[in-house]
Amino acid sequence: MSDRDRKLVDLPNTLRQQLAEVPETYRAWRAEIAREPTAIFHSPLFRIAVWIIVGAAVLLTARWLIGGLSIPGGGKAWEKATPWATLYVACIEPACRYAYSTQQAMDFTGWPLPCEKCAKKTVYRARLCGACRHWYATAPGAADACPHCAAAALKSAPTSQPRKKPTGDDEEDPW
Repeated sequence: MSDRDRKLVDLPNTLRQQLAEVPETYRAWRAEIAREPTAIFHSPLFRIAVWIIVGAAVLLTARWLIGGLSIPGGGKAWEKATPWATLYVACIEPACRYAYSTQQAMDFTGWPLPCEKCAKKTVYRARLCGACRHWYATAPGAADACPHCAAAALKSAPTSQPRKKPTGDDEEDPW
């Protein structure tokens, strides 16, 4: 039998002997701590406990910092989906053009909605104009153009002068 095999055979006896010594070792350790209280800071058990507490504090602080620095609104996996959606809508009535947000069911198809301002059923889903940053809606089948930009283009367009009637004497013709 090799030396290694002999150690495995003697393992249960060795464990029993060490377990029998534990109460006496504990009493001696307590007596030493009672005699010299600062000795607890030099014991390996205290150092291990301090490192475990420091490690837990570092992990909790790192988790808190990462949670605070991450972008909100990422959507949590445990949150249930809501049965409604927030929609941006606008009135297509030229005199009104009121834009607002509303909450409707996810499977909503009852277009057009009544306008909150003019009370006519002329409200459709809105789009944000990239040029003027106004919300606008278009009726189904109509051209997709921002009415605010179209009105501004009409105002800034040069007005045409009525042409003068030709006279017999043209300035460039001397005869």
